[in-house]
Amino acid sequence: MYTYETRLGISQTDTNGLQTVVSAIDMMQDCSHFWMESEPEFMSFLKQNNTIMILAFRQLDIFRLAEYGERLTVKTSIYECNSYFGYRNTTIYGSDGTAYAKSWGQGAFLSLSEGRPAKLPAAVANAITYDEKADMDYLPKKIRLPEAAFTQLPSIKPTPFDIDFNQHVNNARYVQMACECLPSYREYNRLRIEYRKTATQQDEITPFIYNGDNVAYVKLCTRNAEPYCTIEFSKFSVE
Repeated sequence: MYTYETRLGISQTDTNGLQTVVSAIDMMQDCSHFWMESEPEFMSFLKQNNTIMILAFRQLDIFRLAEYGERLTVKTSIYECNSYFGYRNTTIYGSDGTAYAKSWGQGAFLSLSEGRPAKLPAAVANAITYDEKADMDYLPKKIRLPEAAFTQLPSIKPTPFDIDFNQHVNNARYVQMACECLPSYREYNRLRIEYRKTATQQDEITPFIYNGDNVAYVKLCTRNAEPYCTIEFSKFSVE
């Protein structure tokens, strides 16, 4: 498990002084990468084989949005890993230990040299520190879209600020684009995000949206309507 503490700053809040969804994902993503750096054998394998771990899926459940100035603790732990996929939980806690947001995600190993999935050796997987699976609702990775017609919106051109050091659009920026296309996103407290294809700064991203009853979908697609990323916004009861 990797843990870091932070304080919610003004650049991470909305007009109401509450943490944005994108900020929460940024924190989770940072913590996940810090975890990778804390596992020397795992990082050594990635560097020596020009391999990266890319996010294939994330489910984010938001129980409460932190307020400006709050001190937060972010924790990432791995609960399973095989030859091609790793599974992790990341949680944001308030200062009293209350879980504000929980996430589970599936990461895939990608060889940059060959441009295809890479296999993680068993010895490297066995050297990873594992923790118990977090207590949360685990929904399917596959997002089943409604057959109803989607509304196409103007295309988006990624900017240099959307690109991370792997030279493609950062996974949190897809969520930001989706939220900007869906003004009602604040009504939802659960996201399922399916990453299908990586976009670069040279690409154009075409959004398609659908608003249903208590659920909404955003597809961020290539010019040929192939999805880079599909996001489901929904609601769950916070007890």
